[in-house]
Amino acid sequence: MGRIAKSLKGGQIFAIYLMWYALGRSWIEALRVNYSTYILGIRINVWAAFLVFILGAIMFVLLAQHGRSRKVLAAQVVALTKRTAEKEQARVNKSTDILENALGSDEENLQPASPEQRHHTDDDTSADSSSDTANDES
Repeated sequence: MGRIAKSLKGGQIFAIYLMWYALGRSWIEALRVNYSTYILGIRINVWAAFLVFILGAIMFVLLAQHGRSRKVLAAQVVALTKRTAEKEQARVNKSTDILENALGSDEENLQPASPEQRHHTDDDTSADSSSDTANDES
């Protein structure tokens, strides 16, 4: 980064962009050959670009006088990001606690079923379905 860019305050680069855009836009609008409203002999599109240039210049000056340095703004963004991450983590922890309470904190509930338990469960279901079939036949 150049010396000038390092000395700029937050938002001043955007103000410079507005001014350059307005200059380029007014040049392009002056080259166009279409019908447009004229005010004082200048097309309204050029007036709009001129207005954007003036607003960018005002913004640049105001930010130079009253703006904060980019280091301060960057520190605020970092602090805000950390606070947001902490809040999100707290929300996730609370959701996890609620889920654990709803399921119960027994280790058995959180462990997968052993092969014997699965086999026993399969036998119960097959017995139920065979008794249902026997009831349907009678």
